[in-house]
Amino acid sequence: MKKKYYLLALASLMMAACSDDDSLFTGGPENGNPAGKTITFVFPGTAQGVVPYAALATDAENELKTLDIYVFGEDSLAADPKPVILKEIFRSGEAGNSFTLTPVGTSYQATISVYPGEQKKFYFVANGRDNLSLDSLELGVTDTTAFLAKATNTLKGHIACPLLMSGSFPELGTITVPEGGLGGNQEVHLTRRMARFDVLNWCEESSFKISEIVLKDIPGSNSIFAQATPYTPTIVASLPIIDFTAYENSNYGESKSVFYMYPAMAVETQNIKLSLVGETLAGAAQVYNVEFKKNQSDVNTIPVLANNRYLLSILNVGSGTLDATLEVKDWLVGDTVNSDVTHGTIKLSVDAAGLKAGQAFADNTLSLPAATTGETAADSVTIKVAADEEWELVKPADCDWIAFSVLPGDSVMKSFKLVTLTTNPSSKEDRVGTVIVRNVKRPSIKQPLIVKQAPNASSYIDLSGALLAGNEISFSGEKMSSDSMNIDVTVPDGATWTASESADWFNLADKAVLTRADAGFTNNDDGKTGTGSGTFSIVAQKNETDQARIDSIKMTISGPEGADKVIQYIVVKQAAQNIGSIRLAARGTLVDKDDAANYKMDSIPATGFIDAAVEGQTTEGERKVTVVAISEWTVSVESGDDWLSVSKSKTLVDGNNGYFGITAATNSTTTPRTAVLKVANTTKPTEVYKTITITQKAGTAAAPAITVDETPLAFTATETAMDTKTISVVLGDPANTWTAALAGTGFSLGGSYIAVTGNGDFTVAPDAANDTYKAKTASITVTESAGSTTKTIAVSQPAGKTVPSFATTTGSVAVDGTGLDISTIVVSGDVENISDWTVSVVDGSDNVTPVTWLTATLDSTSQLAVSMASGGDEVNSTGAERTAVIKLVNTTDNTVVSNTITVTQAGS
Repeated sequence: MKKKYYLLALASLMMAACSDDDSLFTGGPENGNPAGKTITFVFPGTAQGVVPYAALATDAENELKTLDIYVFGEDSLAADPKPVILKEIFRSGEAGNSFTLTPVGTSYQATISVYPGEQKKFYFVANGRDNLSLDSLELGVTDTTAFLAKATNTLKGHIACPLLMSGSFPELGTITVPEGGLGGNQEVHLTRRMARFDVLNWCEESSFKISEIVLKDIPGSNSIFAQATPYTPTIVASLPIIDFTAYENSNYGESKSVFYMYPAMAVETQNIKLSLVGETLAGAAQVYNVEFKKNQSDVNTIPVLANNRYLLSILNVGSGTLDATLEVKDWLVGDTVNSDVTHGTIKLSVDAAGLKAGQAFADNTLSLPAATTGETAADSVTIKVAADEEWELVKPADCDWIAFSVLPGDSVMKSFKLVTLTTNPSSKEDRVGTVIVRNVKRPSIKQPLIVKQAPNASSYIDLSGALLAGNEISFSGEKMSSDSMNIDVTVPDGATWTASESADWFNLADKAVLTRADAGFTNNDDGKTGTGSGTFSIVAQKNETDQARIDSIKMTISGPEGADKVIQYIVVKQAAQNIGSIRLAARGTLVDKDDAANYKMDSIPATGFIDAAVEGQTTEGERKVTVVAISEWTVSVESGDDWLSVSKSKTLVDGNNGYFGITAATNSTTTPRTAVLKVANTTKPTEVYKTITITQKAGTAAAPAITVDETPLAFTATETAMDTKTISVVLGDPANTWTAALAGTGFSLGGSYIAVTGNGDFTVAPDAANDTYKAKTASITVTESAGSTTKTIAVSQPAGKTVPSFATTTGSVAVDGTGLDISTIVVSGDVENISDWTVSVVDGSDNVTPVTWLTATLDSTSQLAVSMASGGDEVNSTGAERTAVIKLVNTTDNTVVSNTITVTQAGS
């Protein structure tokens, strides 16, 4: 199912006044483009990095690193029907260019100035700037037919992100830009020019673990734009071996974007060889060849179409055969961009008479011999430039083997001189570089010049290797250990070659044979040398950082003529550490749809796990949790560790893939409970982790050892020994015994309750009615003997009599003892016999010392008499105020009347 980029393009023209005498290149915006008509293309959703529905495309696959816009317009000088020819080339991000990808809200936007009036066609190429065929275009000459026939470079390595995409506006025919501008939304379609392949393999189910993927006889090129007639690709015999183990979820789920492939018709896919190299779970080495069929048993192969995603599912292996399916899946697009267009032409030429042997010029391509041209003016090639405005030369950094004469500023030069500084180091293929000649004021008017240096048959350094793509080798973040690191060096017979490097993360070593034991890494810069063809290897250290790294190896030779001009480089890249992800699998575990980082394990039995033992791994009642991880991990119980535990420690079985075991205690409560188990990456525990929320069912509460109603027993004051209360005792185990004991006075048990077996009851009652002024309390303790479990019952009986109290609590008297304002006090409460009560009068300053100046007598059960002393004691001669406190106390039980009377006598 084919999906496209749907990009909304908002086109508008901005009008600017310009007299007939004004140059179109004078003035204008600060970025160098002239003020004039513009057209703006808007691509929605691009500033977000990925549109919302593009969940199946990675950020890298959605990236628009560069966007080039080729503007074609009518050839106004030609006869009707006028051909549509290349007028301008706009490149995003290029210095001095007016075309910049600018985020506006959720979109990217780019604006280019265009001339109104003539018919126009806009072609968009994203991430395609390295394709040499696009550099052979000729301003004012190349028409749309020739342009649409352009193809990609032939592959030297695997297709990598950012991915080539293309499109046009309008899709059919041309469009006229009116003076009044274009209104409305214009729709642009960008489509990827390759297919994507994902691999799904659960090795525990398929019984096969993939270590490498080998591709041979595959399409090595594709047309940059879709063709009405299928494009016939160049076939590449083989590409670098793919290290499948470096991909996330390899052999334990779906690995995304394992490789990309240019399109091929069904008849062409018959010849493509896709091999899976690995071993069975029994450890037997095996290679399986996959045919491009929906099912391997089908008769017909299927085509590989651009902008489609294919899922290779490994079902199972057995008897030397592979059962797999190849499905076409949606590959949703997910990023977008904007732009603007118009004017000028640059023509390049070379006088044939000025060319030397082995030199040629055609189609803006300068072909040169393998050797250097020399560095003097006499050795150079003169390139003539026909232009009406000032122009400049732009040379990419990778063309350091090309040099040209310095151009004076502020003048329109008619030519420049070009030389090559070093010899082509390859005997097999041209060395190609591109120099851009562009208008200074209008950078979109540019003409590429392709410089080709022929293969070198006499003095060369040819390189090859299973992982070498062109002159580039890439390592995963993990340390490599196989012989795929070998670099084969081919030089002329008798020549001496030297490989040198200064990186601190890889070394050069002798040829690796089979596998190399990981003995640790020690950095050295010894380099390697050899005479004649030979082999050396690159040993990389494990990358333990979050940053990818890149360095180079310099190759030189000595001996053959011209060897001093031969330099070859190998670019060595290593990805950042592969933290990867963590996946968990266990019986009864489901992914939490509300939390991608969490799994759920619901309703485990209250008695704990009932799993059978797994021989050599877990025991009965222990649940195995399988962990699939790229890097190191730890396991912990985050909550609920009072009942859930890691009983089988972390055990690794394949790299960092492994398992552990957990057990759960019996839930003896009547409510469910939860625990959280966490498996986290050792390096980034807060970023890369998975949890399992485990819920255990409620248990049935065990019968208590002893059950007794502990409600307090309250007797009335009048109840006696005849008024018993009965307490029942129920044991959890009727075979056990119990004892009841009473602490306190005033109550008695109905018998001796020592070591009573089984369920039973006992009685308690007051010894007599309570006819006192005080309440009685006691407690009964019932003890279950087996577990010493106790139950306590409080026993009480209130007082039978009311404590007396005085109706009046204060009085006063003059300093001379006269005028006492209280003489009789009413006493309320139960005073049955006045002989049982004692009246005391004490000094108010200490509440202890008796006083002689005031007396009090209980003369009846309801009255207290108060009077002053005589004989002079009644006079306060101290000079200070004094007080006396009258108290009433029962002599039989020391009950104190609840209040007192305070009498105050004034001082002199």
